[in-house]
Amino acid sequence: MDSESTQTGPDQQDATTAVQVQQSNNRKRIAIIVGVAVVVIAMIVGLAIGYYRAQQHNRHEQAFADCQIAASKAEQQAKQAQTILDQAANLVKDSKDKVADKETITALTASVNKVKEQDITFTCKSSMSTNELNSTIANANRLETRYNQLKVTLNKEIKAVTASQEKKSLDDARAALASKNDEASKLLTDSEGKVADNVCRESLQKAINEATAVQSAIPDDYSKAVENLTRTMSAVNDNMNAAAQSQTESVRSVPQSTSTNNGYAPQSNNTYRPVQAPTTPVTPQAPDPQQPAPAPNNSDDELVMVCTGELGHDAVCSDAM
Repeated sequence: MDSESTQTGPDQQDATTAVQVQQSNNRKRIAIIVGVAVVVIAMIVGLAIGYYRAQQHNRHEQAFADCQIAASKAEQQAKQAQTILDQAANLVKDSKDKVADKETITALTASVNKVKEQDITFTCKSSMSTNELNSTIANANRLETRYNQLKVTLNKEIKAVTASQEKKSLDDARAALASKNDEASKLLTDSEGKVADNVCRESLQKAINEATAVQSAIPDDYSKAVENLTRTMSAVNDNMNAAAQSQTESVRSVPQSTSTNNGYAPQSNNTYRPVQAPTTPVTPQAPDPQQPAPAPNNSDDELVMVCTGELGHDAVCSDAM
């Protein structure tokens, strides 16, 4: 028994030592594995944190860039809308009585009055948070959309007002030509036989025919026809006035053959000769007592001057009455 115990003692010790060594190795292996796992986990966490931070930075940078773009677009749309708004306001002020359809100017006026002043300045700073930058982007985008819609509305209404202005201008031009054509036709009738040269009336007739034939969508074409009528009418009026003046001067130039000048009869060479005294004395007749004496006639036609003397010398004249 003792010999067996002696023989098995060292073997047990070796086995125990081997077990202990194995356990120690296992613990080291586990520690290494745990350490490696911890390192790996730490690296993964670090990478995740780094990736997250990088993503956050990228999102912030992108938001900052987008904020600047959105603010620039909104401000540009606002400036363009303001320019169109000013144009619309001036059109409203200058076109109240110059449109064929007043509803067009009413609609444009309402759109102009509906616009309210608004601050269009947007702040985009790199120090702002991503959320703040995104909020600014949203506001800028809304304002850009609003001003873009305003531009579309104003442009449409401005176009309608302009078209209404053009229609009224055309209607007014046509009416003006029709009125002037009526005046010209009346003058053509009234001037018949009252002009010295009928060429002017022929020109007026031609202008009337041309004015009647005008069919155009351009107001200036009607205005040119009015100018042509006005010019030819003026020529006819001038010719009529000249003819009337010439006739008046002709009447004034006719000599008065029954007039005398202090007993001297006018000669063809504008000299005067004395009237010869009668050779037989004139004896006044007594009036009939039963008849009233006629009233004396002192008209120039009954006045006779009796002059004696030689022709070419001073004559002595006395009233024969």
